Amino acid sequence: MDADRFSKFAAGLQSIITALGVIVGGVWVLFTFGYLGMAAKSRAELAEFDLRQRKAQEELAERQPILAID
Repeated sequence: MDADRFSKFAAGLQSIITALGVIVGGVWVLFTFGYLGMAAKSRAELAEFDLRQRKAQEELAERQPILAID
């Protein structure tokens, strides 16, 4: 096998492996976000974080000193 023929073979093999990698990656994303419910879990975690942050802001607002000038 000469260098030119090997180069063409390697380029073709690289293209096939890249395409397979993209396909496997797409299937993995669909599996992760669809079947395992990662998107719903992430939304629930964000909602919980938002609730905790609001509670912390309310508690902080209650602790602020109130200055009354008569």
